[in-house]
Amino acid sequence: MSTKRLFHFLFVAAMSASMCPTASHGALSSSQSEALYQQLLKDPEFKAADKELSSVYTQVRQGLDAAAQLQLRDQQRQWLKMKDDALSQSEPGKRTQLALRLTLERIRELRGAAQAGTRGAAPVEKADDKNVNVGAQLAKLKSPDPDARLEALRSLEYSLDPRLPEVMLGLLRDRGDTIRRVAAHGIGSRWWQISKPQVNTFIAGLREAEKTEGDNLTEECHRSINLLLQAVGKNIEFPDAVSVSPNGRWIIYDRLGTPCLVDVKGQTEELLGWEGRDTREGRFQGGAKWHPSTEIAVMDFSTRRGPAVIAVWIHGKGVKLIHKSEFLEMLEKRKLKMSSMSTSIDIQDMKWSGDKLLIPVSFEELKREKSMTAAFALDVARMTLTLDGVK
Repeated sequence: MSTKRLFHFLFVAAMSASMCPTASHGALSSSQSEALYQQLLKDPEFKAADKELSSVYTQVRQGLDAAAQLQLRDQQRQWLKMKDDALSQSEPGKRTQLALRLTLERIRELRGAAQAGTRGAAPVEKADDKNVNVGAQLAKLKSPDPDARLEALRSLEYSLDPRLPEVMLGLLRDRGDTIRRVAAHGIGSRWWQISKPQVNTFIAGLREAEKTEGDNLTEECHRSINLLLQAVGKNIEFPDAVSVSPNGRWIIYDRLGTPCLVDVKGQTEELLGWEGRDTREGRFQGGAKWHPSTEIAVMDFSTRRGPAVIAVWIHGKGVKLIHKSEFLEMLEKRKLKMSSMSTSIDIQDMKWSGDKLLIPVSFEELKREKSMTAAFALDVARMTLTLDGVK
């Protein structure tokens, strides 16, 4: 069986086997799984990523002995199941982007495993150039083959080489949709590498780029424009593109999947509570819920299985993490039975009441076969979580 056929078979099999009957969007039958896969393949970006994943998997597999090949196959099956669990719960309109993001993450993991000479999935590459020949990849960006250019850009995605902002500015005019989007995102993540006299040039390039593509590129351009504007002390025009504190001093955005805090007043930035950790545990998506009058921000981390961690940043006190398992354990003490995959925590549904953050958690109670909502309260002053009631 070819690698492409194998991946397709594993995808459908995992979708069919892993769809929990209590998932928020319902179980998918085998035929629905097949239909979803075919629908995903209609998206050019996902199709290219799916093809790249098959190629990388084959390359890694060829370098292993028979026992390691079996281990890699089992790991791939586990990854497919985790990915498909997340897709089953995602809103239908968001499944393509979710599938694309998870596929690209898996590609990076497999490449990391190959570079490290290990048999397992390695963490996402760190923000350095130890494993990347930057000069060679920059040369590849001039290739007439769009796939080669995209592969080179992906390899440079986490590099902090000072040449990259200027290179990415030029890539905003590339013919490839994905290349333009990654380049726009990369400019914002390197705002501190762009000198103030250059800011207007980069903003002009981003504004021109957002005229040529759909919502995804527009959002990335808005995000980068915001970060460049704050770098020169100007008002942010699109507050939804990054998360800004009510007093305007703090900005939180995603750097390498990690929340990065910018102090506009001091022109400094720091990673919040995820530095040095295995980023496969959680990926920050860029949003935060700010306390209306105190310098406190609540963020969530998403994994392949959905939101898994809530992080609370308090100025001067750092970050505290609360795992989804803590909510589930408190519900289980009430003798409630539920599937973690059917339990939903949404930061947008949370509300502040003084120094308490009210957190509704929806879940399917398995014994009663009933949808229920639990009311949790997080006292951020004491960092204590309580369960106030279930209905």
